[in-house]
Amino acid sequence: MSMKIRSLTGLLVLLMALVTVMQPTLTQAGLSPYDGIGGNGGAPFRVDCGESAVLVGIIGQSGLVTDQVGGLCVKIDPVSGTWIGGVYETARRGGNGGGPFRNLCPVGNVLVGMTATVTRFNDSTVVGPIEIRCMELGIRKTYGPAVIMGTEIVFVPVGQQPSAPTNTNRVQDSCDRGAVPKPGYNERVYSRVGMALVGLSGLYVDRVHLECGEILQDTRGYRITFQSSSTTPVPEGTPLAITWRAMGVTPELTPTLQSSWMLQDWSHARSGLLGPEPTQVANPCVHAQQPCTSGWVSSASSSSVTFQDLPPAQYELQLQVSPTVRPSFSQVSYDTNASMRFEVVENNLMDVHLSPGTVRRGQSSTATITFEGPVPPRGKTLYLSSSNPDLLLVPTSVLIPGGSTTRTVVLHPNPNMLSGQATITVSLKHPLKDQTFSHLSKVNPPFSAQIRSRGTEAPVPSVEAQPEPPVEPSPSAEPSAQPERDAHANEPAQDGDVTERGIGALALKRTPSFTQKAVQVPIAPNIFPFAGSPGETGSVLARPNKAIAGLLTGPSNTKSAVLTIEADLSTRPSALPQRLFPTQP
Repeated sequence: MSMKIRSLTGLLVLLMALVTVMQPTLTQAGLSPYDGIGGNGGAPFRVDCGESAVLVGIIGQSGLVTDQVGGLCVKIDPVSGTWIGGVYETARRGGNGGGPFRNLCPVGNVLVGMTATVTRFNDSTVVGPIEIRCMELGIRKTYGPAVIMGTEIVFVPVGQQPSAPTNTNRVQDSCDRGAVPKPGYNERVYSRVGMALVGLSGLYVDRVHLECGEILQDTRGYRITFQSSSTTPVPEGTPLAITWRAMGVTPELTPTLQSSWMLQDWSHARSGLLGPEPTQVANPCVHAQQPCTSGWVSSASSSSVTFQDLPPAQYELQLQVSPTVRPSFSQVSYDTNASMRFEVVENNLMDVHLSPGTVRRGQSSTATITFEGPVPPRGKTLYLSSSNPDLLLVPTSVLIPGGSTTRTVVLHPNPNMLSGQATITVSLKHPLKDQTFSHLSKVNPPFSAQIRSRGTEAPVPSVEAQPEPPVEPSPSAEPSAQPERDAHANEPAQDGDVTERGIGALALKRTPSFTQKAVQVPIAPNIFPFAGSPGETGSVLARPNKAIAGLLTGPSNTKSAVLTIEADLSTRPSALPQRLFPTQP
């Protein structure tokens, strides 16, 4: 019985000895020289976050000691120093014991230091549970190139020094090398940031060290490209879509961006201290398709605006791009500005076409007016005039609805006029009477009821009235011939008589009572009055000079067309009075 008690006692002593051996022992230590925490056992390792990324925390397994460790990383926008995308893990090093832990810095912060206990376990010096220290991301421009670093405000009261860790059992490894600010001032200090974890490991994490660095700021800013639906000046009313896209150095380093824009008018610039300054267009979205806003617009990195109602001028679209998540502190600007110039020209006329261009008395014609581009949504007013209002009266103005490129106007000549011509002028300017010149309009006079009985193949005299020579009595005519013709004046002529006398065609002759009438005809830029010449039937035809015709083919703010009204007389001899045909001698 006594032997059993001694055996149990020995077993209990052995178990207590084993527990004592397995129990980790804390090692007394002070502040580390920033070269790591832990002992010198295990195999070396290094885990990093990759290019343009920083450590924002650590992850792993731990209990009384740290069994396993890895890094938590995030990509950094090199322009603004903000987080891009989500947090991701590096590879892990160590064993599989203990429970999981995850220590992460707040959004917009970065890992700058760690503290942990140094523990003896299984005759090895290992790392105990780890705590992290974070700083806000910022950009420092002083003391060299602009760099992205950790930053914070430190205040040291007068007469005091920065406090050291009170727990001497914990060791720190920090990128901040202990800069001491001036006492009595709120001073901003900067620190390099964690880029990778290096150390030694086996079944446990024997040693861990924070590898520090900094990221150079991309001072070129975001790359902004513009794309326009037209590379040439657009007529007023033609939609002009302008799209812009902003991107960082690479797509994966581009944060979610927002943009604001304003529109400047260089055609109405004003004098400034440094020269001409453009005027800012108030509420430019009034001239654009909806939805439209010129304020801050959240975007995936691209946006656009479509103008369709801007008045003619030279414009410049000023664009500013910045990340939607802004750092709370930065000594340099991370906004990027860019601009694009474009021009809106007047929506001129391309053509005025009459169909038909020649009508008879009582008939009408249709004028088709064509614009260079679509009419602005607010519509467009055209001003019309006629060179011969007595022959053709036109409306003084017509309204073209928005979005259309053509407009038709029905023309009704004066039914009381037998013949003549009228120039219809369409203009974008008002009033037309401010741009006129005096022009003698050669309006065709009414045809007389006189028919040449002989020599009809002779050319018709010019429009200008020529005095007719006195008619000599025919020597072969009998004295009684004239009274005989007068006696049959009211009888219709016979077809056979006309053929027998060799009248192959009937030519109408103007009366000498024709007078020229002075009218006001509008002057269009680069357009001059046509040079008239008599036609074969005695009417005046408008024939432009070749150089002038070339000018009329392009767009302009004034267009003209000529409407001709022909006399509607029957060529059947039976329809003419008998007295007009001389009797056979």
